[in-house]
Amino acid sequence: IESRPEGKHRARIVNGFKNGDSMCFNYLFFIDFEASVEDPRAQYALAHLQ
Repeated sequence: IESRPEGKHRARIVNGFKNGDSMCFNYLFFIDFEASVEDPRAQYALAHLQ
């Protein structure tokens, strides 16, 4: 996992909120891993990151 400061252009999440609000974050996190999308362990890991 790596993180990068966002500076002037902060990351923003718009979807997923019932009232249409958005949230801004100062850092963006990157995850890089190799696995098949068919691998249940990879699906499990990705599901828990959401």
